[in-house]
Amino acid sequence: MSAMWAGLLINLLLFVALLLIVMFVLHATIRAAVRNALRDHDAYREEQTQAQAHAQTADRIPSQSET
Repeated sequence: MSAMWAGLLINLLLFVALLLIVMFVLHATIRAAVRNALRDHDAYREEQTQAQAHAQTADRIPSQSET
């Protein structure tokens, strides 16, 4: 009977270890994906800001035909 409990305990410990490994891998994967998405989003917003600033400057500068 005691061997059965020992086997059950070892099996439970192995299951918990496997669960921790899976959680660690998922956490690292999700964290990397979010970090990449935020970096891409920041780059996109920076491009949009530069494009808007360029468009506003182009609106303020008179063209050759207007002068």
